[in-house]
Amino acid sequence: MSAGRDLRENDKKACEIGYSVAHDYFADDIGVNDRLTINGTKFRVVGILEKQGGFRSEVDSTIYITTRDAISILDNRDISEIFVRVRDIDDAERIAAEIEERINDNHKLDDFAYAMTMGSAIEQLESVFGIMQVALIALSSISLLVAAMVIMNTMLMAVMERTHEIGVMKAIGAKNRNILTLFLLEVGVISLIGGICGCVMGTVAAHAFSFGIQKAFDVELIAIVKPEVLLAGVAVAVLVGVISGLYPALKAARMSPVEAVRYE
Repeated sequence: MSAGRDLRENDKKACEIGYSVAHDYFADDIGVNDRLTINGTKFRVVGILEKQGGFRSEVDSTIYITTRDAISILDNRDISEIFVRVRDIDDAERIAAEIEERINDNHKLDDFAYAMTMGSAIEQLESVFGIMQVALIALSSISLLVAAMVIMNTMLMAVMERTHEIGVMKAIGAKNRNILTLFLLEVGVISLIGGICGCVMGTVAAHAFSFGIQKAFDVELIAIVKPEVLLAGVAVAVLVGVISGLYPALKAARMSPVEAVRYE
């Protein structure tokens, strides 16, 4: 609760409202003891829930009334959902299975009711996110492979274009390790700049995606960008770049100075 108290079964013409109902749906904010008109009947607000967001965002736009008022005002005797509080969290799965079994037996149907605990809900979410993670890893691997091929091809072209320069450098005393270090430093700097740009673009895209989801579906999906993840991304970019540029750098370092000087 952010204000007021919980709705009680003996309350009459009273309601408990979600955060969005209290603060977003009307010109003025709704407070405790204010009145809401539902189907022509005035209800007194006794409590306002805190903002839930995320996968519980439907609570923010819900108005709760007692069963007696629902029957008399809305003429609705159907019960579609029941929330159960257990004393011991370790018994939640067993109690859920027993509730499901008893309601199904009562209605003589096998799949009339479905009981879900927070544990099973989290497991379902973890399975969904696990599939998404595998798909993202696969896409990232393909992207890294393509990037590695592009870097290698670019560095090979750079080596060919600088063949004469490499020959001159070797002729004036540059050693193989100097040429190797020069090209690896170049590809490392390029990869570092690319990794930083990628992290910036990824951060902006994550926040834009989160903002779009919230505006389109009213679901608060917070984009969490950790510094260690960004650093790991930059490190992977530099590592892939250096590994991809290793072959062109070795090819440049092993060039014959005479043939390199004569190359046009």
